[in-house]
Amino acid sequence: MKKVSVLLLLLCFMTAFLTAGCDSLAEEEEEGDDTLYIYSWGDYLDSDVIAQFEEETGIHVVLDEFDTNESMYPRVKEGATNYDLICPSDYMIQKMAENDLL
Repeated sequence: MKKVSVLLLLLCFMTAFLTAGCDSLAEEEEEGDDTLYIYSWGDYLDSDVIAQFEEETGIHVVLDEFDTNESMYPRVKEGATNYDLICPSDYMIQKMAENDLL
């Protein structure tokens, strides 16, 4: 069940990556930068699923991990803008939205 959930999550990531800013995506493809930067919980994404995603899509995944929302939040607040996807908990999403961090 966990692998299915993670696979669905990665498919959502891929969809977000491919549909976000078509013009910028075209520029990235021209530059050869097919990388997805993810900031997520430690042990949340299975490394085998990430490897399969990379093999099937040709998109390289760079995964940075955090152990609590409270350790993730300051990094994002200080300007960690290179992430395509961040996976906080629901209450932290609310806090991030209130502080214009989304």
